[in-house]
Amino acid sequence: MPEEKHWTCGAEGDLVIDRDLDNEQGGTNGNRYFVTASLGVFSWLSLDGKIGVGDVEWKRGSIGDDLSYSTNFAGGYGFRVRLYENEGWGIKSVAGFQHISVHPDPKNQGGIKHETIIDDWQGSLLVSKAIGNLVPYIGGGYGSLDFIKWENEKDRKRIHSEEYYGVIIGLDSIGNYTTPFEHRLCYN
Repeated sequence: MPEEKHWTCGAEGDLVIDRDLDNEQGGTNGNRYFVTASLGVFSWLSLDGKIGVGDVEWKRGSIGDDLSYSTNFAGGYGFRVRLYENEGWGIKSVAGFQHISVHPDPKNQGGIKHETIIDDWQGSLLVSKAIGNLVPYIGGGYGSLDFIKWENEKDRKRIHSEEYYGVIIGLDSIGNYTTPFEHRLCYN
């Protein structure tokens, strides 16, 4: 988390792979790339934002041909709250919430204009321990994805995906620069 009244900036890439959709609506994939910024509002609260691009692929299964939507605007927002800190031991815990929205270009197929928006809701809880200049962390995450679709500008429907739970492990550094590495393992 950034220090109080300080900004941090970065870059982020997310891949969504084989997210099953409810009600026999198939599944979805997508890539997202962002420039990110976080503001330390207080020592215990940061606000997060991101802006970038993303695409969506809809694997429709038995309901029709697959659709690949072109890359277009993607953005997100969220916050993180420091829950516990013990400076003597170098331990911190943080809870966070993020919402990411992807708005690909419409796709025309078979004389039908297909439009979609992806809303991805994520929550996490992390614990870190400073060891010298390195800060390894571990935690858990939860997510749910909404696939919003409509055809020919009518019949808008929100399709939910399966929920996922995951393990988050990462490594950060203390100093004048930050080189974070994070790996998320998510399970349905």
